[in-house]
Amino acid sequence: MQNLQTPLLEVPMLMRSFLTSRLLHPAKRPLISTSLSVLLSLTGSWLIASTIVSPSAQAYTADVSFALDVQPDESYDTLLRRAEAVARAAAQRSFDRDILVTDVAVAVSAQNRATIVPVLSLNVSRSQWQSRPDPQVWATYYRTAQALLKINPVPLATAASAPTVAPSTQPRRSRPVAPRPTTKPASSRTTATPSVSRPRRGILPERIPTPARIGK
Repeated sequence: MQNLQTPLLEVPMLMRSFLTSRLLHPAKRPLISTSLSVLLSLTGSWLIASTIVSPSAQAYTADVSFALDVQPDESYDTLLRRAEAVARAAAQRSFDRDILVTDVAVAVSAQNRATIVPVLSLNVSRSQWQSRPDPQVWATYYRTAQALLKINPVPLATAASAPTVAPSTQPRRSRPVAPRPTTKPASSRTTATPSVSRPRRGILPERIPTPARIGK
């Protein structure tokens, strides 16, 4: 019986200790409640601020680059048309894929054998693209790309045909052959010189008889 009574006596003792601990520390509860309220208010304000600031902070420019292989016997004009089509598709796809994209920068280059040369670059904003979705309006073309890629040998043909213009100028130089009539008066001058020597022969016979007349 004594063994059974001891646990029954220990239970009220535990209850008393629990109650006394609660009564002795009553100020812990308001501290916990106030700290929780402060944390909740801070997190709520942070979430509201993040939802307001995040769209403007995440707006960005989409950068896209492509490299096209020059096809055999392809002219430079057809290469430009392909580059424009690729730039247009890339810009439209970038704007449609993400609402936060405000600008698009597309760089298109071409590769011929071992040389890679930029052909065009497209820099356009969303508002500009919505007003005129034409790559030829907003693109920047590189003039030296055709010479560096060594395609479209049309300039070589024009350079070969350029010397044919020079012979047309040569007959113009040969036309002033008018100095030929000037050679004929030169020959007439030489024929006039014998007529000057004839009077000299007539003067000498007249001088010979003059001494005889003087002696008479």
